[in-house]
Amino acid sequence: MHTRGVRVALGLVLAVVGCRRAPPAPPEPPEPPEPPEPVRAPAPALAAPTVPLPMLPPKTEAGNDLPHVRARLTPLLAPMRDCVPRADLLGEDADPITLALDVQGDKLVVCAQMLTARGGSVFSDPVSYACWDLDPQNQALARRADLGRAYFACQDGGCEPDGGNRVTSYDGASKLVFDDAKHELAITTATAARRTLRSPPELAGTQPLRGELLYIGRTIVALATNTALVLDDRTGAVVARRPAVAVHVLDEGHLLLLDADDKAALYDLAAHVATPVTLPAAYATGAVRFHAALYAIDDARRLAVLEPATFALRSRAPLRVCP
Repeated sequence: MHTRGVRVALGLVLAVVGCRRAPPAPPEPPEPPEPPEPVRAPAPALAAPTVPLPMLPPKTEAGNDLPHVRARLTPLLAPMRDCVPRADLLGEDADPITLALDVQGDKLVVCAQMLTARGGSVFSDPVSYACWDLDPQNQALARRADLGRAYFACQDGGCEPDGGNRVTSYDGASKLVFDDAKHELAITTATAARRTLRSPPELAGTQPLRGELLYIGRTIVALATNTALVLDDRTGAVVARRPAVAVHVLDEGHLLLLDADDKAALYDLAAHVATPVTLPAAYATGAVRFHAALYAIDDARRLAVLEPATFALRSRAPLRVCP
C-alpha cells in the first residue's frame, strides 16, 4: 500500500503540474528599423543640345530690288515728258517717289528716285529712274534721255551689297577703293592708271556705308567716328578733320557737313574752311549750287532758291506734277 500510495501521490502531483500554464516565452526583441535611404542630390539638368541656326538671307521687302522697281516704274514714267511724278505714284503703301537735284554740265537736273534694295542685302539706295532738265527761271521741265549723274552715290542701282568702299568720283572719271586689310586707298583713272595712298589710321576696322567715302576734285572725304577726314588725293595727307556724321555735295567745290548735334557747316574744298550755317528744315540735305545760287526741292514739290552763304530762303515756286 505504501508504494502504491506514493505512486498515486506522485501522479497527482505531476497531473497538477501538467495542468498549470507554462510561463509565456519572453518577447522577441524588435527588429531594428531599416536605415533611411540617403538623400540624393537631384541630377543636373542636361543642357539642350546646341543646334546651329540656318544662315538666312537678309530680309528685304518683296519686289523692291532694281529689276522689279524698274519694271513697275518704267511704263508709268514713260509719258511724263514735261512734268514730274507725284510722290504716291505706286500707291500710299509703297515707298514714295522723291525728287533729287543735281548739276550736270550747264544744266540743273531733277531726277525721280525711289529707295531700292541692293540685291538681297538690307541696304537701300535712292535710285534714279527718270530725269528732267529744269529751268530755274520758269520751272520748265524737259525729259532727258539719260539718268543724269546716276553713277554717283549708287544712284544707278549698281552698288554691290557691301560696296560702300568702292565709289565713283564726282566727275565720273575715276574709281576709289578703300582696302582696310592693306590699309590703303587705291585710285584708278579712266586710262587705267592706278596709284595707292596710305589710308589714315582712323579708318582701320571700318566699313564705309553709302555717302561715307567721297572723291571730289582733288579731295577724298571719309567719315570715321563722327569725323569727316579730308585728304589730299596726291599725297594722302589729312588736311582737315571736321565734326560730321553726314556729308552732302553741293557742287565740285563745296560740301555740307552735318554733325551729331544737327549743326551744319559749309565746307570750301579749295580753302579748307568750314563756315557754320543754319539750314531751313525742308532743305537740309538736298540743295545744290548752280550759277551762284542754291536750289532745293521741298516735300510739296516746290523749287526753292536759297542764299548760297546762309541758306536763307529767297523764293520758291511749284513744279508741274503729272496728273
